[in-house]
Amino acid sequence: MFKHLALAAACVGLIACGGTESTEQPPEVTMDGREVVSIGEMVAGSPDGKVTVDMRNSNLGFRVEKGLDLNAITIICPSSRVMSLDALLVEAASQTGKAPSDYAKGITMFPFMAGSEGSEGIQKPAPICIDDAGNYCDSEREPNGSWTCLCGNPV
Repeated sequence: MFKHLALAAACVGLIACGGTESTEQPPEVTMDGREVVSIGEMVAGSPDGKVTVDMRNSNLGFRVEKGLDLNAITIICPSSRVMSLDALLVEAASQTGKAPSDYAKGITMFPFMAGSEGSEGIQKPAPICIDDAGNYCDSEREPNGSWTCLCGNPV
């Protein structure tokens, strides 16, 4: 009996000290107050487990959760290039000097479009890739001068 009381007291102590498992979601990564769409939810709602994410002319952010099959996600880049998310992250990692595994815990992508003046488009300078919490993000440049900010998701 004493053993059970001691175990119950320890559990109450853990609860009082915040030792319970939290059901709170980590803070959402946002930039410029943009709405963020969950790619994981898109995949979960897809009958075949594959989705296409169109980042052209978008005022949205796109959250890529940890553990998704990156080859099942097709990205239409701001420059209209089409590739798997896996290929995009390999390319972005080489531009930022990181390894693709650095993005394994998840990222949120925010596209920034180049202007459409002339046949080649205008070269847009790199956006300031700082999320709303003040954290710096990586930037990936498209061939037409568009950019995508890649911000790490909170763990």
